[in-house]
Amino acid sequence: MRSEAERLTSAEGEIRNLLQGFEQTFLRMSESLEALPKASGDLVHQARRLIDLAIGCVEGENLLDQSLEFIQQQLNFLGDARRRTEGLVTQLTQASEEIARILECEAELQRTIRPLAFLQIYFRIEASTLDTGTQQMFLSLVEEIHRLNNEVKEMFAAKFAQLRGIRQTLLRLIDLLTTTARREGIHLASKTAELEALLARLKRDVQTRAERDLVTTKLSRTIEKEVGDLVISLQSQDILSQKLNHVITALSSLAKNLAPGPDSAAPTGAPQWEPLAIVEPVLRVQVAQLAQVQQEFETAHTRLSGSIQAVVEGARRTGDLCIKMPEFEVLTVSPGGLIQTLLDANEDLRGMLKSSLSAAHEIHTAVQPIGGLASNVTSTIRELSANIRLIALNSQIQAALSPDGRGLEVLAARTAGIAIETASVSQRLAEELDRTTQGLGVLVANLGESTQQGEAFFQSIQDQGARHDAELHQYRDTTFQQLALAHDSSVKIVDISQAIQAALAEEDRVPARIQTIATRLDQVAASCQATLATHAPESTARAEEMLRALSSHYTMRSEWAVHEAAARGLTPGKPSSPAPTADAPVEAPLAASPAAVAATATATETPSATAPEAKTEFGDNVDLF
Repeated sequence: MRSEAERLTSAEGEIRNLLQGFEQTFLRMSESLEALPKASGDLVHQARRLIDLAIGCVEGENLLDQSLEFIQQQLNFLGDARRRTEGLVTQLTQASEEIARILECEAELQRTIRPLAFLQIYFRIEASTLDTGTQQMFLSLVEEIHRLNNEVKEMFAAKFAQLRGIRQTLLRLIDLLTTTARREGIHLASKTAELEALLARLKRDVQTRAERDLVTTKLSRTIEKEVGDLVISLQSQDILSQKLNHVITALSSLAKNLAPGPDSAAPTGAPQWEPLAIVEPVLRVQVAQLAQVQQEFETAHTRLSGSIQAVVEGARRTGDLCIKMPEFEVLTVSPGGLIQTLLDANEDLRGMLKSSLSAAHEIHTAVQPIGGLASNVTSTIRELSANIRLIALNSQIQAALSPDGRGLEVLAARTAGIAIETASVSQRLAEELDRTTQGLGVLVANLGESTQQGEAFFQSIQDQGARHDAELHQYRDTTFQQLALAHDSSVKIVDISQAIQAALAEEDRVPARIQTIATRLDQVAASCQATLATHAPESTARAEEMLRALSSHYTMRSEWAVHEAAARGLTPGKPSSPAPTADAPVEAPLAASPAAVAATATATETPSATAPEAKTEFGDNVDLF
């Protein structure tokens, strides 16, 4: 019996070592699990935050939508400016054509006043035969005609040159506006296409965001469930530890019964073989308990491994739903990135606005004096027409007063005819110039008003643009910060998971160790049974008493179920009896193997009379008290 006691003590020591490993593994995994829920929760939160950032949501507002609206505002202004430019080109073209028609009348006006050069000669000839007083009067008229002729030549040379200069200015402005409008039209079309592409991208991103949100929500629930399962599965370590402690208690008690000497627990005067009679029934129950522990350990180990894999996979998929750094680089800092495109668009549009404003200033500065010049030409032509009329009238009066002025009367009539023709041409030119001048005046006023509006809009855009650019840069910085946080959370989850997996890997040999211990206990039981084969014990009272004493330590229904099945030697499919009581002794025929007994106990799990029913995450592994 000493040998059996030593073997039982050795098995007890191995189970204690196993328990010590359990405790160390439990502590390591507990420390890791404490950080896992927060890390997984952080990752889910950061994933959702990045999904929001991907479509521009910042503090409840959509920054990208605001930026696109800001760009659209500038595009609209430039589009209106382009249409105004096209209208201005039309007006300037009309003014240029009108001036061209006026310049065509220059030759006609010159033709009407050309006879004035000959009339002064004829007046000198006709007046040469008159008396000195009359001759002097006509010579003064001749001088007036000569002065007027020179004045007309100089005026037409200068004033029509001014008109030609005005027309050249208008043509230059038309060319400038046409070139500017064409260039801005190309840029405007390009920016409009970019804006449409950005809007299409945002529309797709919003749809993707909704899909990602849905998947992220499901994944977050999965991760939370698996983390909860991890905690529950880890608590199974404590359950298994309690069961192993109960086995240790049983083995220790058996070893004391088998050990000879003063420390033996066997009754005084009992036959030498009697302690062996209790070994086989008790060990049969303990081996069944170990088989149950082995089975539950494998189940818990599988569940822990599955849960940690599920958490890692959920974290990976959540991370995939996040916008990864390469993807955000495309969205932000790359040449074709969304943020960079917005920043470039703002800068380009401000440049276009500045260029448009500069062109408007140049046009307004060039056009502003034109109205005055054209008006000056009109007043000069009218003054010329009035002077010719006065000379003609004066010549007619002088000819009428002269007693021998028939020739002078003819010259005076001719002068009056020239005056009438010149007045007609001058009136027509003046009217056309008046219309042109009026149109140019309206054009200059509109340009001035448009330029002022452009300056005010540009200043507003400058202020808003600086704010929008700052917000876009801040958005990009925030995005990178969230990316770093999401990356850190992912790394943390992987580190925690690897630590738990490493701890689980150390327990891979636990089932084999339990099986080895159970095999040794089976061998001890077989040895005791062989020794008892030559004896016929009168009763099994001591075995029954010891089994009842050991069962009083049970704290879980599953232990009762295994105990009942093992003590009664049930085979698979045979229902178990009520739990043992003081009034209902247990018979323990040697009918079934420990593994079959454990399987039967797990399969039947019939509630015992002593063990109350309770349904929890652990099934029958619940405390009885």
